[in-house]
Amino acid sequence: MLQTLGNLTLLTQELNSTESNAPWTTKKEALIKYSKLLMNSHVQGEQTWDETAILRRGTLIAEKAKLIWPRPLGPASESEKTTSKTG
Repeated sequence: MLQTLGNLTLLTQELNSTESNAPWTTKKEALIKYSKLLMNSHVQGEQTWDETAILRRGTLIAEKAKLIWPRPLGPASESEKTTSKTG
């Protein structure tokens, strides 16, 4: 789950350097205190940072991204045409 959407965020270089290998409780406190990004506000409600929490956050981020950057309208790509014919 290390390099998945739900486990990634943007941090200042200083915060990343000091917190990258810290336990979850320490990282959580630092994110709440120092991060001004809305994408990090979700972590306040997480008591543990496990696979379930990471998947939940990844889904949330993906849904928000789809609202911000919707798929362009127009003809389907070649791979979509193939998939719709076969599946």
